[in-house]
Amino acid sequence: APAAFRAACERGLAVVERCDAGSASLVSGVFALRCDVTRATRDAVEAAARAPLEGVRLGDVELLVREEVMACEQALDAILRASTINFQTNSAVIAPTNGPLLDRVAAAARQCPGVLRIEGHTDAVGPRPANMTLSDARAVSVRAALTARGLAEARLRSQGFGPDRPLADNATLAGRARNRRIEIHVVHDGE
Repeated sequence: APAAFRAACERGLAVVERCDAGSASLVSGVFALRCDVTRATRDAVEAAARAPLEGVRLGDVELLVREEVMACEQALDAILRASTINFQTNSAVIAPTNGPLLDRVAAAARQCPGVLRIEGHTDAVGPRPANMTLSDARAVSVRAALTARGLAEARLRSQGFGPDRPLADNATLAGRARNRRIEIHVVHDGE
């Protein structure tokens, strides 16, 4: 191992230990950190991560502040619970009447830290592979709609989960309607 490897590993472990969750990496002599912190611990964790270490270059130090993430996700969740992004049946085409809702989502998303993962979900009706494809395509459509409203494409990810994360019983019409949804969550880059 390179001479600085042990010191970099010890630094990484010491810093990650101060995070609520996170990871440190050392790749080709570059130290990087992804870490979830509180407002109270943010500055100390950042200072520890960015402290010089001989023989090691500093890569990305990505800190997500729990309180900011929670405020963002609560705002987006409130918007998406009050109104549903509607799509044409068995399609990823967003209904034209959703413009004002997407404007509100985009405005709230601009206030969010980090990267946003747009998640598509379906009910359990129909074959799972078709639902996975549909949920992914719908998440991609919402990502494109938010990009068109000025959000940086680099901050947006999309992923379909199909019927795998139901909120309600798929045996009822109301339950299936709740399960067909879009959610948006703050994630670290690369998640």
